[in-house]
Amino acid sequence: MLAYIYFLYHPEQAQSAFTKLAEILRKKIPLQPGFKQAFAIFINNSVGSFLALFLGLIPLLFLPVLSIISNGTAMGIVSAVSATQELNPFKVFISIAPHGLLELPALFYAAGLGIYISREIIKHLFFQEYVREPFIPLVKKVVITFVGVILPMLLAAALIETFITSV
Repeated sequence: MLAYIYFLYHPEQAQSAFTKLAEILRKKIPLQPGFKQAFAIFINNSVGSFLALFLGLIPLLFLPVLSIISNGTAMGIVSAVSATQELNPFKVFISIAPHGLLELPALFYAAGLGIYISREIIKHLFFQEYVREPFIPLVKKVVITFVGVILPMLLAAALIETFITSV
């Protein structure tokens, strides 16, 4: 929301940020036919979600949230540029919402797991009396959740983004 408000009042910077964001995405996810495109989107989103989870291995609770902040900033840029160019907000929403309904919760879940791991590391390092389970079984649970819940959500989101809401 902060990015949206900022860029709404600074349209030149919004356009510049949007152009840079589009360049980065084109390099990371070049346009490809059909399932290749869905796979590229899936890999990109999986890496982003894994990064949110992986940052939890550094015992600073806020690090996994950086993935959410960067995603929110990108959405703020897109929304502000759409508003300043007077694009139909309903069309913009419809182009994002169907896959976003799966993609965003998956990212939030991954960041939440990262925060959980970070908290558990802090407990293991500094507060042994509060440790409820050994670290390795905890990591196994997190990996199973990532593979069994987050990755399927991201795969479904990538398929929706490619075949239903592609722009």
